[in-house]
Amino acid sequence: FEDKADVYWARDQVFQQIQGVPMPPGITPTMGPNDTGTGQIFIYAVKSPKRSNMELRTLQDWVITPALKAVPGVADNLSFGGEVKQYQVLMDPDRLRAYGLSIDDVIGAISKNNQNAGGNFVQHGGSQYIVRGIGLLRRPEDIGNIVVTARNGVPIYIRNVAQVTIGPEVRQGSVTEDGKGEVVAGITILRLGSNTSDVIHRVKQKLQEIRKDLPPDVTIEPLYDQSILIRHSVNTVRSALIAGEILVILILFALLSDIRAATVAALAVPICMMVAFILMWRAGISANLLSLGGLAISIGMMIDASIVITENIYRNVTEDRQDEEPLEDAVLRGAQQIGRPVFFAILIVIAAFLPLMALQGVEGRLFVPLALSIVFSMVGSVVMAFVLAPSFCLLLLSHAEHRPANRLVRWLRAYYRWRLERSVAKPWGITAVWIAVTAMSLWLFSVTGSEFLPSLDENNFRVRATLPASISLKEATNVALKLERLFLKNPNVEHAIAYVGRATLGGDPESVSNCEISLPLKPPEQWVHAHSKSELEAQLRALVNKFPGVEFEFSQELEMRNDELISGFNTPIAIFVKGDDTSTLLAKAGEIAGQLQKIPGATDVAVEQVAGIDNLDIIPNRTAIARYGINVSDVMDVVQSAIGGVQASTFYEGEKQFAIQARVLPQYRNNVEAVKNLLVTASSGQKIPLSSLARVEVHQGLAEIGRMDARRRVAVLADVHGRSVGSVVADAKKAVERNVHLPPGYSLEWGGAIEELQHALATLSWAIPASLLLIFVLVYACFNSMRDSLVVLTTIPLAIIGGTVLLLILGLPISVPAIIGYIANFGTEVQNGTIMVSFINRWRRQGLSARDAAVLGATERLRPEILSALIGVLALIPFLVVSGIGATVERPLAAVVIGGIALSRPIAWFLLPTLYAWFDREERRRPTPATEESGGQS
Repeated sequence: FEDKADVYWARDQVFQQIQGVPMPPGITPTMGPNDTGTGQIFIYAVKSPKRSNMELRTLQDWVITPALKAVPGVADNLSFGGEVKQYQVLMDPDRLRAYGLSIDDVIGAISKNNQNAGGNFVQHGGSQYIVRGIGLLRRPEDIGNIVVTARNGVPIYIRNVAQVTIGPEVRQGSVTEDGKGEVVAGITILRLGSNTSDVIHRVKQKLQEIRKDLPPDVTIEPLYDQSILIRHSVNTVRSALIAGEILVILILFALLSDIRAATVAALAVPICMMVAFILMWRAGISANLLSLGGLAISIGMMIDASIVITENIYRNVTEDRQDEEPLEDAVLRGAQQIGRPVFFAILIVIAAFLPLMALQGVEGRLFVPLALSIVFSMVGSVVMAFVLAPSFCLLLLSHAEHRPANRLVRWLRAYYRWRLERSVAKPWGITAVWIAVTAMSLWLFSVTGSEFLPSLDENNFRVRATLPASISLKEATNVALKLERLFLKNPNVEHAIAYVGRATLGGDPESVSNCEISLPLKPPEQWVHAHSKSELEAQLRALVNKFPGVEFEFSQELEMRNDELISGFNTPIAIFVKGDDTSTLLAKAGEIAGQLQKIPGATDVAVEQVAGIDNLDIIPNRTAIARYGINVSDVMDVVQSAIGGVQASTFYEGEKQFAIQARVLPQYRNNVEAVKNLLVTASSGQKIPLSSLARVEVHQGLAEIGRMDARRRVAVLADVHGRSVGSVVADAKKAVERNVHLPPGYSLEWGGAIEELQHALATLSWAIPASLLLIFVLVYACFNSMRDSLVVLTTIPLAIIGGTVLLLILGLPISVPAIIGYIANFGTEVQNGTIMVSFINRWRRQGLSARDAAVLGATERLRPEILSALIGVLALIPFLVVSGIGATVERPLAAVVIGGIALSRPIAWFLLPTLYAWFDREERRRPTPATEESGGQS
C-alpha cells in the first residue's frame, strides 16, 4: 500500500480478499499483528534453575504474555522456544484392534465427555435458578476414565486402549543461549506508529509488576533491547552536536574579538535549536538519529544569517558609525543594509531541501523528518536574525567603542584583497579553475560507488545459518548449540543466542533449517585482537566457515530487519527470477549465483532454499480401497489422526487452556515401516494394513513456493563486503546480462537496498532540478538581474567536488545521506553567494566601478564568510571523527558538507567577485526604485 494509506483501511482490504480465497478444511488464514518489519523491539528469556521448559513456557503463555499485550503500544507478544503443554492420548493400535475400536471412536468419546451446557432458567417460588450442566474434565485422571464403549455390559475405558500423559506439542522452533541449552523466550512486537523507547519503558515497568505474580525462582532476563541502540545512537549524535556547538561558539569569540558581539551571534545556536525543537514537537517528529543529524548539518546555515546581521551591525557600530550618531540608527542601518538578501538567502536554503519532501517509501519515512528539522531550524534563523539579533545588539553594544577589526582579521582582509585584485585583473585563471572543477565534479560523481544507506554499527552481529532443508528440530538445535560455543571462543563476543525455526503465529514463518544467531558484542574499547568490526567479522567467519553443510550470512539485528522490510530477505541484494516452472527457475538462479560469486565484493551468495525437503507421501491405490469398500477419506483420516494427531478437546485449568491431543503411540508412527503397518477399518469392520491400500514413498519436494506478481519466483541472495552495493550490482547486472540467457516467459527483477536507492534517485532526478529552478527564481527576485543571478548560480558545481573527493579519500560510497549533504552544499553556496553579491551591489550603487565594488564588497564580506565556513566545518567535524553507535549514518553527510565547504568555499570567494566584474559592462548604475529595493534599503 502507499505510505499515506490508513493502515486499518489497508488491513480491512486484505481481510476482505482473504475471505474469498478457498482453503482446505481446518485451515483458517489470519493476519499478523499491526506492526512493521522492525517491530521486534524487545526479547527476553524466562529462566528458572528448578523448572522445566514446559513449566516456563506455560508461565510465558498464560501469565506474562497476557499482561504485556495490555501495555499501550504493544501489538503482540510472541512465545519462542520451550514446550507447549498438552494432554496427550497415545493410542495403541493393537489394543484398539483387540477391542474392535477405531481411532475415531476414541476421539469422539473424549469430545462427548468434556462438555458444559446451559439449561436456561428454572422458576423457584419468587426466585429463579440458572441451570448449568457441568461436565468438563477436572483432573488428568478423568481422561483415562472416559468410557469409549461397552462390551457385554463391561465398559471399555480410554485407559484400556491408550496411555494418557502430559507432553509437549509438536513444535517447529527453539531458542538456545550461550551453548548451554534451551531457554523460553518472549518477543514483544511494537504497534505501528508507537514510539519504540516509550513502549519498551512501559514493557519493563510491566515486567517488574509481573515478577510479583511469578514464583520466586523464576526470572526474566533481557536478550535484546532496541532502546539501547536508539539511546546510544542518539547520544552519539547529541554528543557530536554539542561538541560542534562548542567549537562554533569558540570560533565566534576568536574572530569577532568582541565578547558582546560574539555573545549575540552565539545565542543563535540555542535559540534556533529551541525554535526547531518546538516545531518538531508540534509536527510529531522525535529527536532521533536523522532529525538530530539534520540539525547538525544546519548549524552553519541556521546561524549564518545571525552572524551576517550581527557582524554588519557590529561593523556599522564600531567602524562606520558617525560621531554623535544614535546607536539605534547604526543598528537599524546595519540590519537594513543586508536584510533583504539575508531573508532571500534563508528562503534559498529552505528551497534547497524541498526535494527531500518528495521522497516516498522507506526513504521518505527516513529523510522527510530530517528535511523538516532543517526547515524548522531555518524558521528559527529568521526569528533570531530579524527579531532578536538587532535587539540583543542594541542592548549589548551600547558601550562599544569605535575601533577597527582585530589584527588577524585585518591581515586576512589585506592578503585576500591582494589576491582578489590579481584574480579580477586576470579572470581567465579562476574561470579555468571553475571549468576544471566542474568537469572533475561530474566525473568523480559518476565513478563513485553508491548505496542506499550506510550500515549502522549496532555493536552486534546477526548470523543467519541455513541448514539442510530436511533437518529435524532436534538436530538443528544441536547445531545451534555448537555454533554458539564456537562464536563464544572469540573474546569479543559477549553472548550468543540462537533462534531456530519459528515462533508462534505472528512471527517470521521460518523452517527449522533457518537458524539465526544473535551475537551482542562487548564495547569496542574492550576488544582484543580486533581493531575494527570488519576484522572481527573475518575472525568469526574463520571460526564457522568450515562447518559442514551450513551456509552463513552476516548482518546485524536491525539491519537484517530493514533488509527484510525492503525486499523480503535479510540481504542487501536480492535477484528475483520469475517464471512458471520451478526446476527452470532453480537452474537459472544457480547460473546467476555462479556469475555473482565472481563479482568482487559479493559475499554469502546463495540461492533461496526452496527444494530439498523430504516428504513421506501416502498415495491411496483406488483399486485396492474399492475392493475393501474403503474411501480415500478413510485413508486420509488415518494419516491425519494416527500420524499427525487430532485435538479431541480442550482441558481447562482455571484460565489456562491446554489441548487434548489424540494420536497413536510413537513406535507406531516414527518410521516408514511403522506407518505402513497402521490399520484402516473397512466397511465390513476388517482392519487392513495401510501398505495394502496405498503407496508409502519418500520423495524430495519443495520446502516452499514463493510468488511475486502472481508468478512463481526464486531469489538469489548476496551480501556486500568491501565495496558499495551500487558498484557490485552494476557489475553483476553486466555479468548476468552477458552470460545468463532466460527462456521466453521468464524475467529478472533486482531488489534489496539498491531498489530503494533507485527509487530515491528517480524521485530526486526531477525534484532537485525543480528545486534549482526555484532557487534561481528566488535569486532573481532578490536582485532583479539576470547577470547577478547567473553569477551566484555558478557556485553550484563547486558544491560537488569537495564532498566527492573527501568521500573517495574516506572510502565512502554515495548514499542518500551523502546526497543530502550535496543538497545542503547547494543551499549554503547559493546563500553565501547571494549575500556576497548584495554587498558588491551596495558599493556599486555608491558609484564605484564594477572591479572596485567587487574587490571592496568581497573584502568587506570576508569575515562573515570565514566565520560561516569555519562554523560549517567545525560543527560537523565531530560527526566525521566520532566512532560511537550511529556515527556511520551521519559520516557520509558530514564528509560531503565538510569537503564541499573546505574546497569549494575558498574558490567561490575568488570566483564570484571575478565573474561579477568580468560580466559587467563597466557602466555606472544609477539608483532606481528597483535597485534600491534589491539593496535592502528602506
